[in-house]
Amino acid sequence: MKKASILTMFKNYFLFILIIFATDLAIAQNANQLVYEGNKSYKKQDMQTAINKYNEALKIQSNNKKALYNLGNALYKDALTLKYSNNLAINVNNKDSIAQLMLQRSADLFTAAAQLYKNKDSLQNVYHNLGNSYLFQKKYDEAINAYKKALKLNPNDEDTRYNLAFALKQKKDNKSGGGSNNQQQQKQQQQQQQQQISKDQAERMLQTLIQKEKELQNKKEHQPAGRPQKPEKDW
Repeated sequence: MKKASILTMFKNYFLFILIIFATDLAIAQNANQLVYEGNKSYKKQDMQTAINKYNEALKIQSNNKKALYNLGNALYKDALTLKYSNNLAINVNNKDSIAQLMLQRSADLFTAAAQLYKNKDSLQNVYHNLGNSYLFQKKYDEAINAYKKALKLNPNDEDTRYNLAFALKQKKDNKSGGGSNNQQQQKQQQQQQQQQISKDQAERMLQTLIQKEKELQNKKEHQPAGRPQKPEKDW
């Protein structure tokens, strides 16, 4: 009886391990499929669908490094579009505040992804993009730190070296601005705080913006081709 009980216990334990392994494998496959679908939408410039797919993947598997990294890229790209484009379909109030929230969210995602990537090339890209997210928030110390980590992994990356030099220069220029510049910065910070909106409000406004942009793109596809626009520089 004792031998039979031990054998039965061992079989049940082995079966339990197999069930857990199969469940984890199914979860990973489902998450990766959503990431794949998100990537297809990203390449088509359908950012709303891409962002939704990446978020769905993270709901299934919160530590999916590709979903974290790609969602960070999608939010970063949309943040710059919102911040600098003059061709938006709708006029968005507090767009700078929304862009700041998106950039910080992308930085958080890149930071999380950096804890999971082991491949040097991939990790270097993560830190480079993390530096970019901080750079456009004017968080120069954080940007410099991220670029330095990227360069340790790939000292020959010219884009990262250029961005690091740019961030160092911006930090130096800000410090040399003197007291009047500091007062101006304090005034700007106070204005931003007065205009600050909640994260939920920003999420809703962002979804509306993305949908309007998508509708505008659909309209453009059915119009005669005009003068091509100069592409934006990628950092």
